[in-house]
Amino acid sequence: MTHGGLPEGVEPEKPERPSYIGIHSLDNATDILFVSSGCGSGVGWTSSHVMTMKAREFVVGGFDAGDYPSVYQKKVKANSDGEEEEEEASAFQMYVYLQTAHNVPVLTRVTGFKCDNCVVYIGVAFPEVPYKHMQELEVQELDGAMRRMNITKDRAASSALSKRGQLPAETRAPLYHSKGKATKAALILEHPDAAAIETEETGRRPAGPLIVFCTGSISRLVDADPADLHNFPFMRLIAPEDLLHTSEFFDKLADSPD
Repeated sequence: MTHGGLPEGVEPEKPERPSYIGIHSLDNATDILFVSSGCGSGVGWTSSHVMTMKAREFVVGGFDAGDYPSVYQKKVKANSDGEEEEEEASAFQMYVYLQTAHNVPVLTRVTGFKCDNCVVYIGVAFPEVPYKHMQELEVQELDGAMRRMNITKDRAASSALSKRGQLPAETRAPLYHSKGKATKAALILEHPDAAAIETEETGRRPAGPLIVFCTGSISRLVDADPADLHNFPFMRLIAPEDLLHTSEFFDKLADSPD
């Protein structure tokens, strides 16, 4: 018996997709503060060159250049009591075409995490997909109300309502609501393959991948200065009862094609 035309016992090769992680400022400027070397295979430029640019400059489409940074801006909605409240979503995913050094836009899945003063984003490129002109920017919330948003249309509607002094109506009630503002922080870890999750000599799991970057707000979650967490083993921050399934998660992540 074969699997996809391959001999029995032979697994298909995982597709190698260009992927990278970066950080840009949480404002309209979207200044790129950090990007991994994988951006070279994703957009064709070196990390040092990309860090002289702005994230919004890469997004190609027929929509306004301000649509991308507005994804992460605070959004105020009217609740069921008619009161204004801020939305809780902090994780977003979108498919956009990014300009490359070869002047050929490449479809990229961008997953962005809004932090205290920056956005941590993960880009996964699909160079085999031909370019298709996009007139509107659509985004999926990964938390909060988990809505699918058309940023281009929402901005146009908000602008029109603002001129009339009205608030846009909520289109879907949040899945949860918290009166207190949640503390958010982001960490970038080394690749799981670089961290020996388990050693043959001891059979024990060491402290997992090292932290290579963290936002300043991490100090409000753990009793440590952000500078002290650089190259700190991530697993030492995990509660003992969560160590096993967190280690298993990293095992699966290392095997993932993404």
